[in-house]
Amino acid sequence: MKEALLYGDLTIDRNFSDGRLIYEGIGGPPLFMSKMFRILGIQPNIYTNYGTLFPLDELEGAQLYPSQNNEATLLFENSYTGNVRKQTVRMGEKWEVLDLDKLSEEFRNRQDILIVSPLVPNYSLSDFENIPVLFPNSLAVLAPQGLFRRITKDGIVQKGEWDNADEMISLFDIIILSEEDGSNLETKGLEWSRKGSKVVITQAERGCSIFKDGDTVHFPAFEVPKKDVVDSTGAGDIFAATFTYAYNLSADLSKSAIFANAAASLSLRLLPNNLEYTMEDIYKLINTKYKEFIL
Repeated sequence: MKEALLYGDLTIDRNFSDGRLIYEGIGGPPLFMSKMFRILGIQPNIYTNYGTLFPLDELEGAQLYPSQNNEATLLFENSYTGNVRKQTVRMGEKWEVLDLDKLSEEFRNRQDILIVSPLVPNYSLSDFENIPVLFPNSLAVLAPQGLFRRITKDGIVQKGEWDNADEMISLFDIIILSEEDGSNLETKGLEWSRKGSKVVITQAERGCSIFKDGDTVHFPAFEVPKKDVVDSTGAGDIFAATFTYAYNLSADLSKSAIFANAAASLSLRLLPNNLEYTMEDIYKLINTKYKEFIL
């Protein structure tokens, strides 16, 4: 069985509306990606900080590293007053960026896929610069959402700029990000692609665009009627996982975009902790627009 290492941030999320707690549960890219990889027949391995309060049963089927918790789960709080959201993050004194070189060489060499998905900006170039050497057999993908963020002393999350972007992207095979992560991303995507990077920008209900060698190709989404949308949480992470899976299998950017758009579309019809569709469902949706599609 192929394996995927998900190196990023698991979270406990708390949502408040006018001061009242309306939701508490786990989140973070590795959670949603691991659920998707299980559907795709890939063994998900997660390398992250987590504490004793983290509900490990929610990660059924995934292998979690380190095996001993370090008392350091990220806590995100989203407070809504009307339509205005204030987001804060609490990291705890023991939270740290985990060193990839602490994973055994045998384990690292087994990984067919590596997806790096930080939610906070504490990761630096030095944390990633050895990835090409440490993971010689892996398709390396960066989902840099958290690298665009800034966190105030009070823990308030704000948008910022991605430091060392040019140096970081050269360490990865593919960069996958959302148009909402930062500003002028289509322009930046073109610039990065001219330097040899493959860049994918998701665009919500419009689909996604691929930037390669200074060219752009847009792939429309599979339409989901608004009445059928249950929850969009995790859709971007599901897109990233399925795009990476498809590219690892086919080395075809266009097919990977179509496959990922279909999987993300199906996820909108379900709660993020209840992804019950199958590979057959993904192909069935794809075949409504692309006959005889196969990776």
